Amino acid sequence: MKRFWMMLLTISVVLVIALPAGVAKPGKGPKPPKAEPIAVSLYVNPMWVHEDADVLRYTVTLENKTSDTIDGIRVNLSAATPTIEIWAGSIGPNESVAFDGGSRNVSEFPDSGDSLDGEECPLLATAEVPIGGNPLTQVTMSTPLIPYPSCNFNEVSGGVCIWTPPQTGVWKITLAPTPPNNPKRNFTASVSVRDHVPGNWCSLAVDGSWGFGERWRDGDDPIDGEVYLPGVENFLELGLGDGVCLAGGAGGDYFAVGNPDSFYLRTNGDVTVRWDRPLP
Repeated sequence: MKRFWMMLLTISVVLVIALPAGVAKPGKGPKPPKAEPIAVSLYVNPMWVHEDADVLRYTVTLENKTSDTIDGIRVNLSAATPTIEIWAGSIGPNESVAFDGGSRNVSEFPDSGDSLDGEECPLLATAEVPIGGNPLTQVTMSTPLIPYPSCNFNEVSGGVCIWTPPQTGVWKITLAPTPPNNPKRNFTASVSVRDHVPGNWCSLAVDGSWGFGERWRDGDDPIDGEVYLPGVENFLELGLGDGVCLAGGAGGDYFAVGNPDSFYLRTNGDVTVRWDRPLP
């Protein structure tokens, strides 16, 4: 038995000697960062903009992550200029409250001018929550400015362009498709109009289609169709906002529009437009 304990003692001494000099016991590691008592989030509608007349609408949400009421809360919202202060007051334990952050026109952002020449750029916004004069937490988000050209109905066009009609109502559109490189090949020639991108389809009815089109071959007649471009009228008491098209967007859900006076025409050819009547 003595021999057994002597062997254990010898092994432990060897292990101690084998440790490099200066090695200390491993510590517990850095403490995790302290959780902030308030969480802030920033939301904007629409989430994409395309022209200087588009309007961004901000919402700030604050969440009290503690079991106590927090008083004297303010939010500094920086989006374009100037910075505005939102008085949030008191937020109860584990409560979330949303506040209107106001509206900003794209043209108010300093960087928008260069972007509207054709380059995409982000429009930045920051919501900061100070407590007692000291910054507590903040969040920054960006909205992509993706510029599209204005529609020019005197030239052969294609792709997406911004159509600002002189009046709302039902418009007749005639499409002369751009012939394919192979004149014997037929393809689907189409026209669609939205109130924003992404946006709602400008159809003649709530459950209308995305646009109109058909199979077309070089030498066929032009394609005719109609779209309804709404204004402030509350069509069929739907409660839709100014300039919101009837058919909704993806999945039937409605999207916010940036500029109620502008619509987005997508086509693969030359189009002519003619106003027909005020309502479908």
